[in-house]
Amino acid sequence: RSVENVVIHFDFSALFAQTKSINSLELDNVTLSGATLDKTLGWMQAAGGMEKYPVARMELRRAGLKSTEVKLPLLSGNAEFDDRGKFSRAVLKSEDDKFGFELQAMQKGFQLELNIHESSLPIFPNIKFSDLSVIGVVDNGEFASNDFFAHIYGGTITGKGKLFWSNGWKLDGQLN
Repeated sequence: RSVENVVIHFDFSALFAQTKSINSLELDNVTLSGATLDKTLGWMQAAGGMEKYPVARMELRRAGLKSTEVKLPLLSGNAEFDDRGKFSRAVLKSEDDKFGFELQAMQKGFQLELNIHESSLPIFPNIKFSDLSVIGVVDNGEFASNDFFAHIYGGTITGKGKLFWSNGWKLDGQLN
């Protein structure tokens, strides 16, 4: 993981308080490693809950994934934390709005909704989808989905599957 630039926004009252609540944390040019994606999600979940420096909101600009197998466009968006400082939700989109996802904290793992418009999936770069929607759960180095829906070449595809990344990117699933 690396971040090129960080800007922290505090309320003026935080200067005199024992707990320095952070209104927003801006991270610019963020690079994440595909191999450590689970650790990054864990870090994000813990970031808002720092006892002396709780974060209410995180803005990510030009966030990318460093991986030899998967190419993602740069994404920008926001991550939100609840009043106890626990990560609750992140929404990120590509600049051209063709690729986006929403990540929501669950009791165990995260719910991920991925949407693509007139673009390709990073694991199928030569196949252009009119639109695609996938909803599933991210946990323990995998993404499991029972809700896959896409329009491609005038037809419709539905299905389910699992995407693994801990030991290289692998996809296993069923398409109709």
